Amino acid sequence: MSGFTFTKEERLCHRKDISTLFREGKSVFTPGYSAKFLISSKPQTYPARVLFSVPKRNFKRAVDRNRIKRLLREAYRCNKTEIYEFLNQKGITLHIGIVYSGRSIPSYGLADEKISLILHQIKKEIKKQNISGSEHFGSNGE
Repeated sequence: MSGFTFTKEERLCHRKDISTLFREGKSVFTPGYSAKFLISSKPQTYPARVLFSVPKRNFKRAVDRNRIKRLLREAYRCNKTEIYEFLNQKGITLHIGIVYSGRSIPSYGLADEKISLILHQIKKEIKKQNISGSEHFGSNGE
């Protein structure tokens, strides 16, 4: 697992996983951003799988939506090591969905700051729930 890449396996792509995430996941908010997270029931090669979304309602042009998603992915890529260390320590895997709801294209610095804040909030929520992998997957890791 390389710390400074964002591979296909780290992306949340399956329709069933996405619908479960948005239906059952817990939410965290910061101005202009919202995130849902759900502890995954199946073991994965990476501790977290992530989805980035920008609503068409706020940005009509696909080029703008794609630019924002690219900024968010880069900010996540640079900040993911701390959440990975935390999740590996706890022995759990997560599905995370991050939705940008702002009205203008953010600067990279702002996106980086907000993604870092969201990841800290997710860590805080998991600590509050006091969950570990052995409780979640059972004794044999399933």
